[in-house]
Amino acid sequence: MSEEKFGSIWTIGNAKGGVGKSTATTNIAVALAELGNKVIIVDADPNQAAGSGQWHEKREKQRMSLRKQGSDVELVNIDCKKTFGDICETVRALAARYDYVLVDTAGLSSTEFASSGATSHMIIVPTECDVFNSDENGLEMGFSADSIEKMNTEIKKVTMMNRSCKSVSFINKAPTRSGATQRKETRQYLSKLSHLKPCKNSISYYEKIFGEAASLGASVVEMSHQKAKAQYQLLVAELISIDLEE
Repeated sequence: MSEEKFGSIWTIGNAKGGVGKSTATTNIAVALAELGNKVIIVDADPNQAAGSGQWHEKREKQRMSLRKQGSDVELVNIDCKKTFGDICETVRALAARYDYVLVDTAGLSSTEFASSGATSHMIIVPTECDVFNSDENGLEMGFSADSIEKMNTEIKKVTMMNRSCKSVSFINKAPTRSGATQRKETRQYLSKLSHLKPCKNSISYYEKIFGEAASLGASVVEMSHQKAKAQYQLLVAELISIDLEE
């Protein structure tokens, strides 16, 4: 990338734990790198012991050894930096050197989320299928309701200060069996939120392949599971398209 061009900054966060935020960050990073982009992950969540930073440490240890073992995993280069607190200037400086800066944050009132969002091109919120159909009130969210609506409010505040920042959500860890109705209802619920419009593409949770990839510091994009690989490739293509929209 040229010295004049600044890369895109994508902040990934959700106040609710267990939605696969770091898994999404690492897989999006690899999918972007597979397209020839120079990518860095910023691990900016001080509350998680096993996040994208730990994944990157495993990846660096495995990159050469996997090839020697004849593994079918080909690991593209991904850089990673851990930083906490007010990270706005750090993230902005990285964007001068990379095509994509992916910031893995806790979300919701964290200093890292707010300061990264202040300079981001896009905020991405992964969420699970957690919607049920209430006879009285129509579609309602279960355990995720409070956190997802607070995230919507928080993102609204951030985008008031950073007018060019886009924001989207996507369904992550969707059930692989009989999940079509749940995905549809979750999208309908998210569509009603002003700053969390859902992506068309979603990610199914193939537990074995995701677990194997994470243990190697790899991505499902680099594995032989074609469905998991294709889902992330399609999601990333959609995210790039949204990012480039005027």
